Amino acid sequence: MRFISIGDLVLDYYFKNNILLGVDGGISVHNIVANLSYKGMKTCAIGACGNDIKGEICIRSLNDLKVDTSLIKKCSQVKTRSIYISFIDDGFISKRKCPICEKKEWYDEQLIDKKYVINNINKNDILIFANINETNKDILKDCNNKAVIDLGHKNEFEKYDDKYIIDFFKRRFEIININEKVYDYFKERFNNKNIFNGELIIITKGKNGADFIYKNKTITKKLIPSKEIDSNGAGDAFFSSIIYDYFTDNFSIDSAFNNATKLTSTVVSSLGARGHLHNIYKVDKIDNNCICTDFKIKRGE
Repeated sequence: MRFISIGDLVLDYYFKNNILLGVDGGISVHNIVANLSYKGMKTCAIGACGNDIKGEICIRSLNDLKVDTSLIKKCSQVKTRSIYISFIDDGFISKRKCPICEKKEWYDEQLIDKKYVINNINKNDILIFANINETNKDILKDCNNKAVIDLGHKNEFEKYDDKYIIDFFKRRFEIININEKVYDYFKERFNNKNIFNGELIIITKGKNGADFIYKNKTITKKLIPSKEIDSNGAGDAFFSSIIYDYFTDNFSIDSAFNNATKLTSTVVSSLGARGHLHNIYKVDKIDNNCICTDFKIKRGE
């Protein structure tokens, strides 16, 4: 059994007061397998990135955590996607534009296709998704693998009509992890009709805990606040812990929630979405251009 993350790679930049602190691989599906790999599970990432230094760091950041990256494609026609995270007094701001030069490096369409994924997965692999694009819908339609999905941003769903969304969620997921704001968005859009077909549905509420819908019962769990340096990646780690317990233990909500909150408290006390797993990479400028595009990893980092 392998846990397979499906989605193109993203490099996270971490800034404070417009000074770059460092970089690391990011995006939820790959953060999830990074956490699972650290727990000793067999993992693999399927996706794409640019054939550039940013893509190399994204791949390295997974390799360093023993995630199989052999199925990641390097594509010369694009630059690796970037997210710029700027720390402020009460949290962080995440944008697709560099706070220094205002440059944006992003593409929307997933570069890997259904056939590539189907040809490279085994029947007992567990697939991890984080969006409902057409490629992912086709993959789910043409395979019988167990799957989980993380739904964290409502903006994606506004470009799809109701029929598309209902058809997507006809596919039964083992676990659906959904942010409370997104859950409320779906309730309003579909007039309180339940469109989700999952064995376990988790509605995360940030510092207020989570609701678990399991075996037709709703269980509310409260979160005990912990000292926080950076909450980036906390939700991904929380979900990874639930996935781990669901597929490897005699699953119970109480035990799974306790384990997930323990991990989350470690995440928020570190810098970066994977800072609890390894240090972010320090980088230097190559020339006088903005460091968001022209840099190298510092020796030994």
